[in-house]
Order: sequence, then C-alpha cells, then structure tokens
Amino acid sequence: MHRLLLPGSLVTRLGQGLTETYYRFVSASDRELLFVHQSADRVLGACVLSLEPATLMQRFVAAHPVCLGWQTLLRLPLDGQVRDFVWKKLTAAGRDKAPVPQMPEIVQIFVNPESQGQGIGRAVVHGVETELGRRGWGEYYLKTDADTANAAHAFYLRLGFDAGHLAHLNTQDYVYYHRRLSGENATGAAL
Repeated sequence: MHRLLLPGSLVTRLGQGLTETYYRFVSASDRELLFVHQSADRVLGACVLSLEPATLMQRFVAAHPVCLGWQTLLRLPLDGQVRDFVWKKLTAAGRDKAPVPQMPEIVQIFVNPESQGQGIGRAVVHGVETELGRRGWGEYYLKTDADTANAAHAFYLRLGFDAGHLAHLNTQDYVYYHRRLSGENATGAAL
C-alpha cells in the first residue's frame, strides 16, 4: 500500500524490495511502531510512528547499506528524483535540514483510497495516541507535502493538529503539524 499511496517517497522510488526491507526494519525496531487497521485479510490503513525520527533513516541505512546502495545505483540513471536526492545529499544543498522536534513523529500514514472517508485514518491516529499516552508522551508531530491540493491538510486540522512551519527538506516542501495530547487523548480515550 505504501508504494501505491506514497509514489513520490524515496522508499517507493527505490523499489519493491527496498520497501519490503524498510517495513521489516520498522517492524523489528524498538524505536518505531507500525499500526495497521485491517478488515479480514485486507489492509485498510497503516501508519509508522517513530519515537526517534531524527535517526530513523540513519539507522535504516546502517542496518541495510548494501540493499539501499544497490537499489539506489540501479535507479540513478533512470529516475531524476532519486538522482536529485542523492546529489543534494552529496553536496551542501542536501544539508538544508529543518529543525526536528525532539518528540515522536508519524513518518508515514495512509488509508486505502476505497476506505477513505470511513474513519480509518481517525482510527489509526487514535491507536497512535493511545500508545503514546500509555508510554507517557504528551505530544507528537508529523509532516506532509506542502501542496495545497493535498487533502491531508484538512484531515489533520479536523483532528485538532496545529499547523506549524513550512520546511524545505532535500527536494520537497513540507508543512509540519503538531498535536498535544491532553486529558482524554493522553489516556487513550476516544478522539
């Protein structure tokens, strides 16, 4: 589902094998949590929450350098976005890092298009907030593509997120959203 719903993500652009490796890594990590909302044998929505988002990609690369390197080399001549990403990482242009809040981040969230508008995204976020409250976290954030046509903006605002700053990371603009858990949200009660 990641590859279908996040076609521009670097994980998607580097191929099915790397996407599978990434999700195996996330599933095994003690610093990431994978939330899946499903019905029978079908995944309706999912989310990856990182408790240490500032180091997630560094840890993934360190754990799987050969897989990542091989997939990147295969796609460099064919995919301009991968080429631009690698070039920016190798030059000063790739070091334009936005400040990363020291709190958990939803690093991926998606809902099957056929299931959108049915409360699946809300249920996934509720699962995240229940777990964060259980672990004693009082807030978290996420970022999403800054494109104003992105329907996620309205969704996050409906859920009570505060829109934050605009940031340029690597080759894309993002809007940061922040949510503070209070009272019932921090204890896992319904949103």
